[in-house]
Amino acid sequence: MVDPPLKNWIFSKPDVVAIEYHTSFPYAGDPFYLPNIPEQNNRVFYYQVPSVPAIRIDGPHPPAQNNPAAYEDLYQQRKAIPARARLEIEGDYDLVLRTGTLTVRAIADESMPGDWRLRVAITESEIHYDAPNGINVHHHVFRRFLPDTTGTPLSFPGPFPDTQTVTLPFAIDSGWAHENVDLVVLLQEQGSREIEQGALAGVLELVVAIDDDPAPVAPLADQIVAVVPNPFNPRARVPFELARGGRALLTVHDPAGRLVRVLVDDALPAGRHAVEWDGRDAAGREVATGIYLMRLEGPTATTSQKAVLLR
Repeated sequence: MVDPPLKNWIFSKPDVVAIEYHTSFPYAGDPFYLPNIPEQNNRVFYYQVPSVPAIRIDGPHPPAQNNPAAYEDLYQQRKAIPARARLEIEGDYDLVLRTGTLTVRAIADESMPGDWRLRVAITESEIHYDAPNGINVHHHVFRRFLPDTTGTPLSFPGPFPDTQTVTLPFAIDSGWAHENVDLVVLLQEQGSREIEQGALAGVLELVVAIDDDPAPVAPLADQIVAVVPNPFNPRARVPFELARGGRALLTVHDPAGRLVRVLVDDALPAGRHAVEWDGRDAAGREVATGIYLMRLEGPTATTSQKAVLLR
């Protein structure tokens, strides 16, 4: 569980891949803890978290509790250590069946002794719930591991670069807004809890278009399909879908919710559309590195998706 200072710190670091686990303390009725108690407890015990809110930076360090200065110190320490491995992600996702396949290539550039595990977590953001700590919109909330908390054991015997490939099926529950669901990938040493590399992909980035479909099916909902690339610099493409024709308003907002730019404000037909954002505000000025929110108000629904700008 996070508090406002921790939430704000995470949003200030666009290169941080975050997973928010929940516990039975201090609130036994936490609605994010109850749906998956075993896996939530597994992570709390594994990281030896005695109280919340707490943050772990790459695993081995003691929790830094409610202290943004300590968060920043740990972040800078870890950022200074060169990574010995890379992660590449690809896959597919069926919007109707809400199922897909994720393929991860873990590439070690040098010897990496240890008990390495590839762990994949499903997280959901933009969840509206008024929590006792004053946060009413929750991000990167843990939902489930693939295939479980054990992860997939990996070793890198060489020669280098040594590539190990893992393919995992996944399903997105009907109660989760798949436009806000991410797959978070971690390459972690089991004993030390050291995380060598992390990566993230939104499930809608994995949607495969079928170009030879003779009768395209109308979109089921107004939605932003995926911001690509994400992270981006200097520009991003924002595809979106409308379930029926009507006015579409697509806007960009900063982490504080302030309007940055209006990308679309027009009457459009049903179907798929796309627009580009060049990383500039309404006055043509380049905006700073950070996490921005793309917000679509369509004829039938309002939806949003995060985009990370890295200058």
